[in-house]
Amino acid sequence: MKKYLTVFFFLQLIVLASCTTDADDEWNAAEVCPESGRGTFVDERDGQTYKYTTIGNQVWMAQNLNYHVEKGDKCMYEDDDCALKGRLYNIENIFDACPNGWHLPSNEEWMKMLKKMGGTDIAGARLKAREGWLESNPGEPSNGTDDCEFSVLPTLSEMVKYDGYEADIWAKITYKESGKTFLWDAVFYSSADSVFTVEMGAGPNYSVRCVKD
Repeated sequence: MKKYLTVFFFLQLIVLASCTTDADDEWNAAEVCPESGRGTFVDERDGQTYKYTTIGNQVWMAQNLNYHVEKGDKCMYEDDDCALKGRLYNIENIFDACPNGWHLPSNEEWMKMLKKMGGTDIAGARLKAREGWLESNPGEPSNGTDDCEFSVLPTLSEMVKYDGYEADIWAKITYKESGKTFLWDAVFYSSADSVFTVEMGAGPNYSVRCVKD
């Protein structure tokens, strides 16, 4: 009888330890992106004010870039001069687009941030804005929880003709063997909690979120 009691008690400890581990590993926005790491800054080039948020040890713009570059950025929202959803950039103008002290993130920097947000399978839901997204099908979730105030909004582009369903944000990817740099796309959908990543080569015009140096 004592043997069975000992085995039963041991199994209880295993279950308790397992539950404790799961609870300790639970994602917590207050730890990942505390409110004390959020604020605003001014782009000295044109006087525009942008929000920023800190995720882990990275400081990200919490809005899409809206700086007009000489080499042909695109604005798909003339009503507000792209103040809400930002301008679109391509490989010809993207590398000089970010403000002084900020830069176009690499794919490694994006993946580091997505890992902090719980991984690519859930990061989309946590990074999308709480409103502005449209349902792909009736009853489907579309908006996010925006836990870190990163506030990804859907945008139009040359490739996306219907607003409300998709956002594409650029990063760069550099291959050590060749030294060549291409564009890498973080894709958000209204119908998905995930963030999808695609290498695009030169690519079309998409949004930019700069990260602090």
